[in-house]
Amino acid sequence: MDERFASVGGLEICYEEIGSPADPPMLLIMGLGAQSISWPDGFCTLLADRGLRVIRYDNRDVGRSTVLSHLGSPDLRAVSERTQPPPYTLHDMAADAVGLLDALGIYEAHVVGASLGGVVAQFVALDHPGRVRSLGLVMTHPGRDLADPPAPEAAAVLTTPRARTLDARIEQLLHAHRVVGSRGELADPERVRELAVRTWERGWHPEGFARQLAAIVATPGRLAELSGLAMPVVVVHGEADGLVPVSNGHRLAEAIPHARLVTFPEMGHDLPAPLWEPICDAIASNARAGLRTPTQNA
Repeated sequence: MDERFASVGGLEICYEEIGSPADPPMLLIMGLGAQSISWPDGFCTLLADRGLRVIRYDNRDVGRSTVLSHLGSPDLRAVSERTQPPPYTLHDMAADAVGLLDALGIYEAHVVGASLGGVVAQFVALDHPGRVRSLGLVMTHPGRDLADPPAPEAAAVLTTPRARTLDARIEQLLHAHRVVGSRGELADPERVRELAVRTWERGWHPEGFARQLAAIVATPGRLAELSGLAMPVVVVHGEADGLVPVSNGHRLAEAIPHARLVTFPEMGHDLPAPLWEPICDAIASNARAGLRTPTQNA
């Protein structure tokens, strides 16, 4: 896997491609403060093995993509009360995704987003519907004001000040995994520890996390708009997700015509390795539906 950079709207977006360039492209969008490698290497390889050209990238303010330090730290309460605008919006982040496709010479792609990335993916589909062949929404929600909230301990994972040293970062991620991660045999603290080190080495930007969180806080829900989506949609959610309760997945699937809901009992707010195969099967099956002609879809 070879990281590259694309110029997108004045930003430098770091991305990787996995799979054959001849296969249909699938764009993976990761969640709040999470880097592209939070889509695990093995997970991406499984998607590529299913005949997809997988593209994962760092959102703005994350990892090796442009960090917008000049925008400062937002006042989340003021943003929530609409007395201060966010540094940027989820529409802007959706435009980054489409700009990356433009830079790669791709018009239509399958789009899959996890958590915040799933919200961004919704805006890609709503703002640029002709660019999306199929849509995968993983452990995400229909908008802050329409979503069932996390449990208090899970909410604290988002509001705790971000770590400033590697050791603190490791402990913070391990704590988050214990609170919102998958349960039982699906739990994998060693993989969490490894991810903490890898993301630290690539670039850890706590202020970027806050700016992305402000974009979420500023964005109203969109269930009515989602009812107009026409592409194939699969919603994947963990029944043990304490950060984005599974009821939000049900709500999305009910709002979007013909959406398929796939849930897993012990899955939390992560992508546990034992479930990669069935999750990739669900996403790839939905993508195949997006490759059919309109006559075949009818």
